[in-house]
Amino acid sequence: MAPHTTVVDYMDFGLACTAFDLLGPPWYQWNGCGDCHGPSSNGVRVVVYRGIKLDKVKERYPVIPEKEQDYRYVEYSKAINHLDETAKLFRESETPDLKLEHIVLETKRRIINDFNETK
Repeated sequence: MAPHTTVVDYMDFGLACTAFDLLGPPWYQWNGCGDCHGPSSNGVRVVVYRGIKLDKVKERYPVIPEKEQDYRYVEYSKAINHLDETAKLFRESETPDLKLEHIVLETKRRIINDFNETK
């Protein structure tokens, strides 16, 4: 397996409340809190990686507050598992949200395609 990374938006992982445990808050990590007018990704990006050490990923995608450049880092299998669980949660909730299910499944598809494998 060749080392690889791909980058997606924070909101591609669904709602902040479903992504928080994996990615942290949806606002810049150097801010004490988010926008009081509702959740926003504030341009936070997620780097999914496999076959490469986390310190190398962080070198390639550094967090730079002065440039409003914020990344969260997630290992490939954790990202795929989280997206599967989140899609199931949206589908099987008391009030299913098929739009959000579609968003996270599309994110999973894009990541798998970027890593050029099927699952």
